[in-house]
Amino acid sequence: MVNFLLSLVEGDADDEILQRIAESLDFKKIKERMCEVFSLYLSKDLGLEIKKVKMTEITDKIKGRRFQGTIDEGFNLYILMHTLADNYPPARVYIEDSSFSKTEALAYKFFSNHTGRIEVVVNKMLTRTYFPI
Repeated sequence: MVNFLLSLVEGDADDEILQRIAESLDFKKIKERMCEVFSLYLSKDLGLEIKKVKMTEITDKIKGRRFQGTIDEGFNLYILMHTLADNYPPARVYIEDSSFSKTEALAYKFFSNHTGRIEVVVNKMLTRTYFPI
């Protein structure tokens, strides 16, 4: 489902489509799911517990690893939120620091630290594209 939504909002998406998608999504649920996926990644792939871990521990554990498997969904959720916020200003409130719980903020920071962004001008329109790094 996330991949489908991303395909609708990336690239040269119509403003009305972006607005309808942003208004129909439950950003609270998206953040909760992003946090669940991150927690699973920590426990299953890295052997860490989300409530006790610090970002430096995560960074040390992931050196030299590729992001694949379960964590892909988390990146896609992060990218979906940012793509909507970039293109539909009222959605920006959902990615402000104050809108995250403590564990959501850790997950968000992880995805933010490991997501790149390029900006491309196509037909005189600036388009941002996000990707895991």
